[in-house]
Amino acid sequence: MTPILSNLDEASKRVSGTTSREPWENGMLLMACNLLVALGNYGFQGLIGRKLSLAEYGYANSAAGAVLLLSLPVMAASNALTHYVARFRGSGQRAELHGLVASTRKCLGLILGGGFLLSLLLIRPLTEYCGFPRTSLVVVMVINMTAMLGTVFVTALCTGMGWYLRLGFMAVGAVIVKLVSIWTITRGFAIAESAVAATAASTLVYALILFWWKDVSGPGKQLNPWNRQFGMFALAALASAFGSYGFTQSDVLMAQRNFNPETVAHFCAAGVFGRAMLGLTGPLLVVFFATRSACQKRNSDFSAYSALIGLYLLAMAGGAILITIFRGPLTHSIFGHAEPATAALASRFALLIVVVGAIEVLGNWALASRWFNVVYAQLAMSILYVAAGLRFGTNPANLLAVLLGGAVCSFLIVLGVCGFNFVRLKAHGEEALPAVSLEPMTS
Repeated sequence: MTPILSNLDEASKRVSGTTSREPWENGMLLMACNLLVALGNYGFQGLIGRKLSLAEYGYANSAAGAVLLLSLPVMAASNALTHYVARFRGSGQRAELHGLVASTRKCLGLILGGGFLLSLLLIRPLTEYCGFPRTSLVVVMVINMTAMLGTVFVTALCTGMGWYLRLGFMAVGAVIVKLVSIWTITRGFAIAESAVAATAASTLVYALILFWWKDVSGPGKQLNPWNRQFGMFALAALASAFGSYGFTQSDVLMAQRNFNPETVAHFCAAGVFGRAMLGLTGPLLVVFFATRSACQKRNSDFSAYSALIGLYLLAMAGGAILITIFRGPLTHSIFGHAEPATAALASRFALLIVVVGAIEVLGNWALASRWFNVVYAQLAMSILYVAAGLRFGTNPANLLAVLLGGAVCSFLIVLGVCGFNFVRLKAHGEEALPAVSLEPMTS
């Protein structure tokens, strides 16, 4: 191991979730790394906004949204892996932890192949739906989709193990590679494919997990995750992933469906800043989910949860205020010139993302606590949210108004289902979270 990685490894052991640090401290640590990532992604948007035409800029962002949609099943599986790794780690079940990681690594090739075939099957209809102009953009999207699958596994493993510094280090490295790649590629090819290819190149950084593989390798029988309990959780995680995507990312595909390419570009640029709020504060939810998943009792450590959620909501509200105040200069920085149409949408987008962020809190709590009725309620509301946007979002301002109303209603309904669960569990006196167990693999 190189000296840099060795030093990082030692530092990571001191600040990982397995030490006595509070969950909110781990969240702030990863959030600091994500601040650099957010700045890098902001710089990435500025580069493609200046290097690409307005239509190509819209295609690049729509392609990124399509790739994210296609990767949702694997992201759902990663949430299940995070949950089980965190529970085994939190309860000291080292042999089960080693067995689960070993069996998951063995199945990773199958997952990659399955994801690749899924993308081949779905990407053509999605391309026709979104109106992408060239087959080459489809090909690069498939490559990017395949590359993302490995990063999802690495992220799940690091989150479940509490390796927040390691995860942050790789994320910062990935965004640096993405910036260098886009600057290099667009010098010869100023098209949407350049942005997607640069994102795919950045995923290679996550191969650094190989330097720390010894920390999760050890004695233990390989475990077969596909029992009924894991299947129910994986299904709920899939519902959670689609529900989350519906609230946080689907507006790009709505815009691509309903607007012309130039209007899509303005809409996507306005959303850059709101989505940056989700990216910046996301580490707090990551630590929140892993911490809750590792708990054995339903009412444990509410002070830690409240600190994480308080920081999350405070950061979201502060970000919305800053975006509203500086929307003019922010949108100018993307295109290199004033874009009043984009600036007018930025503050509305930020308000929408604040409400969506509150829904994400409830969804993460529900999935980590195995409140599957809340998870499915979130999915149902996200379907109605998307349907309303597609039906009534005939222009950017109207679309954001419809989505804001839908998000507020969805939050209140999901919150009501959470309240029902609290009352029911308190009445029945249920304290312990369901135990997780997996069976050994049989040859």
